[in-house]
Amino acid sequence: MSEVGSLTSALSHWEAKLELVFAYDGKRSLPVHRKHYGPVRVQKMLWPESGKSAGCCHALIVHPPAGLANGDHLQIEVSVNTGAHVVITTPGSGKWYGSAGGPAQQVLKLKVDDHACLEWLPQDMILFNQAQAQTTLEIQLSDQASFIGWDILTIGRQSRREQFAQGHYASRVHIYREETLIFQDKLCFAGDDRWLRSPLGLRNHTVMGTLWAYAPAPLRSAEQIDDFIEKLRESLPFLYHAIHVTCLDDLMIARMLGQDARQVMDGLAAVRMMLRQHWFNFKEYYPRIWRT
Repeated sequence: MSEVGSLTSALSHWEAKLELVFAYDGKRSLPVHRKHYGPVRVQKMLWPESGKSAGCCHALIVHPPAGLANGDHLQIEVSVNTGAHVVITTPGSGKWYGSAGGPAQQVLKLKVDDHACLEWLPQDMILFNQAQAQTTLEIQLSDQASFIGWDILTIGRQSRREQFAQGHYASRVHIYREETLIFQDKLCFAGDDRWLRSPLGLRNHTVMGTLWAYAPAPLRSAEQIDDFIEKLRESLPFLYHAIHVTCLDDLMIARMLGQDARQVMDGLAAVRMMLRQHWFNFKEYYPRIWRT
């Protein structure tokens, strides 16, 4: 390969990595380590809540290219130290662009220490036609940690009524407690896959969302989780037909299908709000960036 050709190949994809570590200083949660490489960074750190949740840090992660394609690689690592409470979200939808090159990859590694809580709440990722996408989410939880996180995937650009006719998508989720695997989920489908239409698959829905919730240790018994799910069903009757909640040991999992990304996000956000109120007695707070 010529020198020019080699340079073109080297510049044909983005490499980006972000490292974040948070700690609690007795009054509020603060970033104690922040390092980025390539086009990904923290846009803002905010403490917008009041009352019991006033010390909760809200971090807004921005990826300026706004999407991944052609062998791009994005890695985000977040650690939340003892006592800290952190909410992480994004300013808008991410995108898996159509790709003529190799698969784009996203690797997310989240770690939560004892008596800490991480809320991982990115907005949806849009899967463009002809995208080649691979995503991995690894969550490491200490025994006394708590966690709320979600993943929302929109298949095709809804504004154009785009179909995912060609391409490939693969995702893997691993959740560990004290280095013991407690949950794993794998999903893989190709463009125009029968699974997208099957009654055993997406049933022609274009948006799928999954929420994982790991309660503080004092609220983690099977009886307490079952009681919360009943309260959830009573409080959100308009969503009950659309949100399906299950438990795997002490991990609660909520899944929702829909035709509109905002509807799915609002549904999972309602579950998240009830969890915060039930677990921590926090006042209702809905990040404003989700409405801008």
